[in-house]
Amino acid sequence: MMCYLGLRCYTCSYDERDSKENSLCVTAPWNLTGNPIRSCLTHVEFCIIVRIETKETVASFLRKCEESPMEDSDVDSRTVVAHYRSCTTDLCNKGDGLNFIDESYEVRRRDI
Repeated sequence: MMCYLGLRCYTCSYDERDSKENSLCVTAPWNLTGNPIRSCLTHVEFCIIVRIETKETVASFLRKCEESPMEDSDVDSRTVVAHYRSCTTDLCNKGDGLNFIDESYEVRRRDI
């Protein structure tokens, strides 16, 4: 039996073709059946949210543990808007993905 004492993140996914129950991943992951909370491996330091929208409809949504941070950003193309969020505290990836997470992790870029 393996025991991990790493970061805890909400882990679930939603696709617009999924059942209504799976839409709780977007709005209230703590209400999903089963166990939407995962203990990440000890070397994993980030919880993330990826929200993809088409015409103001959530096309897909993902919450999970991640080794590398995603730059907190909103990427708008002609047909799709992608929202990326990363954070570093237990269960911090509980938001809707539209707003930045209070303790979000911003990737720092340095000029070389």
